[in-house]
Amino acid sequence: MTGTAADLTVPERETGRVRLFAVNLSDADIAPMIADPDPAHPDPVPHPTAPAAARLLGTDGLDPSGIELFPVKDLDGLGLVDYLADGHGIPRDQLRPDRARLMALEGHVLLMLSAASRDQAMTLAPGADLTLIGTYGRPRTDWTAAPLDSAAAAPFSGARVPPRVARAEATRRGGILVGVVMALIALALIWMVM
Repeated sequence: MTGTAADLTVPERETGRVRLFAVNLSDADIAPMIADPDPAHPDPVPHPTAPAAARLLGTDGLDPSGIELFPVKDLDGLGLVDYLADGHGIPRDQLRPDRARLMALEGHVLLMLSAASRDQAMTLAPGADLTLIGTYGRPRTDWTAAPLDSAAAAPFSGARVPPRVARAEATRRGGILVGVVMALIALALIWMVM
C-alpha cells in the first residue's frame, strides 16, 4: 500500500507495521551511516547508527535495531517483495498493488519496524534523502474463541462436596502419605543397619 503523509505518524505502542523508504543517497554517503555489526549478535542485517537514523527519519529517540538499511542488490535471488513477505510476514495481497514499484527499486532501502519507535508516539519528518514507498502491516493474531456451551464450563456447576466429606478425604490422604513416608524411613534404617 503506497505511503501517505498519515503513514509518517507512529502511534503509541504501535506493533506489526513496516515502513519502507527508498534512500536517495550514494553508496559513499551511506557507508558512514551503517553501524558496525555486533560480532556476538546473529542478526546479519545492517542497521544505521542512532544519529544517522535520527537524521534520516527526522526524529530522535529511535531504536536503530528496529531499522534496516541495505542495498536492494543484497537481496539477489530473493527480491524485495519476497523479503517483505517471507522475512517480515507481510501478506502478499498487501504487497500486490505496489509489486511493480517494489521490483523497480534500486540502490538502498530503509525499513523502519514498529519496534524502532520504542512504543512512543512520534511523527517522522524525513527529508529529501528518503522517499516513503509504503507502510505495510503484519496480520494480527486472532485471539477470539467460540464461547463454551458446555454446562460443565458454567461457574459453580460442579457437584458440591459437603465439608465433612472433604475433611475425611483429606485426613485419609494425609494418613496414607504419612504411612508411606514412615515405611520409607524404616526401610532406610534397615538398609543402613545391614
